[in-house]
Amino acid sequence: MNVRLISYLILAATPLFFSLTKLTAATPPALEEANRRKILLLCEGTEPRTLDPHTSQGVPEHHIIMGLMEGLMENDPNDQSKQLPGLADRWEHNEDYSVWKFHLRDNAKWSNGDPVTAQDFVFSYKRILTRSIVSQTTDIVLLELKKNAVRRQMISTDAFECKYMLKGQVEYQIEKEIFVLNEGDTLFFNGRAKHRLKNTGGMEALILVVYLFT
Repeated sequence: MNVRLISYLILAATPLFFSLTKLTAATPPALEEANRRKILLLCEGTEPRTLDPHTSQGVPEHHIIMGLMEGLMENDPNDQSKQLPGLADRWEHNEDYSVWKFHLRDNAKWSNGDPVTAQDFVFSYKRILTRSIVSQTTDIVLLELKKNAVRRQMISTDAFECKYMLKGQVEYQIEKEIFVLNEGDTLFFNGRAKHRLKNTGGMEALILVVYLFT
């Protein structure tokens, strides 16, 4: 009984084995041709719905976008908590980490040869925060605020913003009202309103920010 079952399994696996062998044998020339013609080869289970990085939501889209596009920085493949230079070869910030300055590589170019400029990134960030982007997902950001840091003018958005305190204590001023948030507290408000933020907890604060576009 066991011998017969094993025989059936071996016979059933034989066509698959030969198919894999044939595919493996054909792979190197295909890769060489793709490399020569600068073609990106990806194996995806489904057809991507979009390649717009601001509206995509699926894993197939993510794989392609990550292969086609490069950000200011890249995650270190050996340590995801560290960043490596991407389109920016160096960067710096002020004392409270509220202002960052990125220096673009001199050889940064688009696929058509046009140079990548700072304005390209400004346009991209502004586009994320507008209602004209029809996305089925919400934007989620983890905001780190250093000890005693002050954000005197937070950027206004076309979204309702939900702030959830993960760690520490902060003071939010929205227009003329002041709210003190401790760990576990939530604040929901219209992102078009003027607001500022101050760390009052004597330690680093972590805030989960959810942008809800309507």
